[in-house]
Amino acid sequence: MLDAIRKRSGSIVVKVLLLLLVLSFGAWGIGDYIRGGVGNQSVATVGDRKISTQAFSNEFQREMNRFRQLLGSNLDTEMARSLGIQQSVLNRMIRSEIFAAAAQDFGLLATDEMVRREIQSMDVFRGITGDFDKDTFRQALNNAGYSEEMFIALMRGDLNRNFLLGSFENGASAPDVILKAVYGHREEARAAEIVFIPDDAFVDVAEPTDQDVATYHQEHSDQFMAPDYRGVSYLYLSADDLAQEISVSEEEIIKAYAAREGEFVTPARRNVEQAIFASAEADEKRWAHTYRSAQRD
Repeated sequence: MLDAIRKRSGSIVVKVLLLLLVLSFGAWGIGDYIRGGVGNQSVATVGDRKISTQAFSNEFQREMNRFRQLLGSNLDTEMARSLGIQQSVLNRMIRSEIFAAAAQDFGLLATDEMVRREIQSMDVFRGITGDFDKDTFRQALNNAGYSEEMFIALMRGDLNRNFLLGSFENGASAPDVILKAVYGHREEARAAEIVFIPDDAFVDVAEPTDQDVATYHQEHSDQFMAPDYRGVSYLYLSADDLAQEISVSEEEIIKAYAAREGEFVTPARRNVEQAIFASAEADEKRWAHTYRSAQRD
């Protein structure tokens, strides 16, 4: 759910945007963490937004728990630092605050209704009926170490960042010639074998005769052969080309409709209300009331 920002961060557009945002907000406090912290209550500052020590500690602990599930319970804080987990968590939180600040500046903010719909659409929170289940929701948050307020805030920030990134990415498209050139440059791979032959290895080399040349050519003919080529002719026919030459009678249309009537007809529906009464007398009173109401309508 919160991985969209990480997945999108690989695109060129988002990298440029992130660089511009870092340059804009970095002078306001990100560098303070690198120089030794901005105080006991925060580990980093992005503009006027602070990443508190408690928030960082909670996120770091959640990341530790995730890694312990992968690497085993022996993972401790010192090992996590050596693996770069602590710095990775901080960098992720800083990036999150950068995009959140930019989204706020642009006015790209998710409403309460948007957040509610996003949460209720998540499969992980569905109950046995297939619909959103409040108890399942709370249990999942508890297992992940989030309170309901914290998770709603995270989802709101995630939506805001997606709005911001989407506004840049949706209008960004490069011509095929550029895409092919960039892809070829990034993905090109070459293998080479180097053989060193000293000059003195060619001393007293005899001049090859015509027969030597012919024999060598015959034994290595594959090196001098061009690949086979084929010529192809094809006929392309489209429905538009043939439509003007085909006449369909009304009878044929009726038969085709009858054969596929289920595709064009919506089955009739009825709204049914069922009521259970404690006695026949109550049933009769309700029926009489319903009948009089129907007569008035």
